[in-house]
Order: sequence, then structure tokens, then C-alpha cells
Amino acid sequence: MQPPVVAAGVYSGSVNQRNFVGALTSDNFLYGLLEAPIDDLYSGQVKGIGTTRADATALKFFRNTSATLVSVNASFTPPTDGTVNVRMSQPDLNADLNFATHKPLLQATSLSNVAPTWSGKLSYGLGSNLNFSININSTGDITAPSGFGNSTACQLSRGSKITPTSSTANVFNLTLVIANITSCTLFTDQTLTGVAFVFANPEAGVTQRMVWIATAANGIGITFKADH
Repeated sequence: MQPPVVAAGVYSGSVNQRNFVGALTSDNFLYGLLEAPIDDLYSGQVKGIGTTRADATALKFFRNTSATLVSVNASFTPPTDGTVNVRMSQPDLNADLNFATHKPLLQATSLSNVAPTWSGKLSYGLGSNLNFSININSTGDITAPSGFGNSTACQLSRGSKITPTSSTANVFNLTLVIANITSCTLFTDQTLTGVAFVFANPEAGVTQRMVWIATAANGIGITFKADH
């Protein structure tokens, strides 16, 4: 019998009374969100996906509300197929997080599963908009009726898009283009890339939960979570 391997896909778990959800992609990248009360973002290259152990020695850790950005380490080991144990450094605790994860049930990467309107929590490094609304049309173009950030100065621009072409099962590719507005702290005139996915029936009363995680090249990023 072959030993289990760290497979590409979306994993979720909990640690220290916080929920973690993250995508290990087939092109060897991690997009991770450690939720509530502060939505911290992890991103970066991972070596060893598809083998019995994957490691990352220079993940970017982006702290919401303070917008601090530091490098951290992580490892991923699979006790069984479809699960991964995560060990991840947490700089402000001066300790490692150790927790188990599993692959949740996701909806397929069909644009019909993400259209048309969502409203939820968008976190951007200096805080969160709790009722941020976005629209996704039939071709995957993303628009937002209002901005985010300080004085809602940051605006999604033309070219923001979700596409069902990811090589990782049930994971969308995501592009967020931020308009060139100088009062948009951190993100002005930047293009962020990442992933999106939709949980199927994650809890009672919720039929869909969409999560976005998108980052710039330096590791700063935006996360979004909304329910239907």
C-alpha cells in the first residue's frame, strides 16, 4: 500500500478557537486564512505537494488590523488520504500552531455557483468591511458597488475576475485589480491574484459559503467570506 501524500486541494480545521481554511494548489502555492477575531492571511511557495511531506520556509504572514508582514515556516503531513496535519509558526505567539485538517465538501467550479451577488466580510490588512457586496456576472467579471479600506477609498477595477480554469479541483482562479487611487492605503494600482472556492452546506441554514484569498507579490492581501 502506498503511503498517503499531501494532495492539492482545500483544507479546513480549527486551532485555538479559530477556524483555518486554505488551498494548497497544484502549482505549489498556499493561500491560507486563519479566521476570527482577526483574519490573518498566509501565502507563499510550498515544496513537496504530491509527496509524503510538504514544507514552506518563507511563507508570508499578513496580519489584519495592523498590516504587518513577516516570514513564517510551515509543514504539511498527511496521516490519511484527504487529511493534512499542519504545523505553522505564529510570530506574535512565539510558538507554532499544530492542528489537523480535512477536505471539506466543495461545489464545482461552475460560474453558476458563484453568480450573481454576495455580501460578507472583506478583510484588507487595516481592518474589515463586514457587509461588503460584490457582483459576479455570467462571464466571471467582478464588480462592487462601493469601495473598501480607509474611507472606502479602494475600488475594484475592470479586469477583476473569477475563472473556473484552475488546475486544482473545485478551486477558481481569482484576479482583483485595484484602481489607481492614491488615498487607497496599501493596494492602490495593484493586481492581486489568488483563489476562490465555495463550500456546499457548511452549516445549518447555509447552503453556500464563498471564500476568496488574494495576494500581491509581496504578500499583502485581501480575504472575503460570504454566505448564501
